[in-house]
Amino acid sequence: MSTNQPPSANPEVAFMAIGSAWRWTRRVLFEPMSPGKWCVLGFAAWLAALMDSGPPHASFNWRLRGPVKSGVHAIEKLRRVVPEWIESWQEYLPTIIAAAIVLFLLLVFVGLVILWISSRAKFVFLDDVARDRADIERPWREFGDLGQSLFLWRLGFGLFVLLLVGAVSAGGNLAILATRHRPAPYICTIAGLVLLSVALLGILAVVTVLTRDFVTAIMYVRRI
Repeated sequence: MSTNQPPSANPEVAFMAIGSAWRWTRRVLFEPMSPGKWCVLGFAAWLAALMDSGPPHASFNWRLRGPVKSGVHAIEKLRRVVPEWIESWQEYLPTIIAAAIVLFLLLVFVGLVILWISSRAKFVFLDDVARDRADIERPWREFGDLGQSLFLWRLGFGLFVLLLVGAVSAGGNLAILATRHRPAPYICTIAGLVLLSVALLGILAVVTVLTRDFVTAIMYVRRI
């Protein structure tokens, strides 16, 4: 190894790391090959991957019907339909609202439980792979504090993303409504929203990937 290059800049280090990772993978999975061990590792990996579908993203509909955004037509149509719907279902409206609230709270609760399980399971899977063993109960208890810390971070980050998406969506729709009858400002608004959405999605994706692939491993290794 050249003394003039830092270890991270030498290609040999990368090949050594790849070779070491492959040898360890072969040992964990095939020396000996155990279906029971595979099932436990697969279950831990499945739990750890829950809620890892990526950050929420703003959804804008930029299909045009003439000079006006189709989403504007949808809003105007809702303004006509919703009062009629409320009037026809007025007798059952309190029950419908109560059921919707209960369903929403139930979905929120289930989502929080899944996020909590996934956060703790990430350390279970890491520990099983790092120590070459198939165990759920012991690492679940041992790394409970780290899992709780990761859960709180993911929860806070998720709430921040939801607020950000809501703000961008609301601001974007207001800007579209304000400029829909002026072609030049309307096109500039659409272009600005596209660029802003791409930039925000890129930043959120980077934070998500770093948390999943690097921060969690550092937390595990250093117990912080």
